[in-house]
Amino acid sequence: MKYLICSTCGIEFGVGDDLHAQRKKDGKNFYCPNGHEGCLVNNRYDKLKKELEDVKKSRDLFFQRSIRRANKIKRLTRQRTALRGVITKMQKKLYPERYKE
Repeated sequence: MKYLICSTCGIEFGVGDDLHAQRKKDGKNFYCPNGHEGCLVNNRYDKLKKELEDVKKSRDLFFQRSIRRANKIKRLTRQRTALRGVITKMQKKLYPERYKE
């Protein structure tokens, strides 16, 4: 049995180990004997762990976007180079006097 103190009224009450473990795991609230909700607050470790996971997800999304943008830049650069070649080829056909060797 775990003993908790309500953050609202300050009453100390006991909670079974199973219920305590379940509520810590799922993060849901329950009531103290006086009817106050949210007596079991996630500890600092759990909050920091969740915050770290959120930061890692944000970082991964940022890197994925960066990789996609870099690939797009490479693709557009190759397209530009190919188009310049086509333009030069067409200019040689239209103006052969400019490109005499």
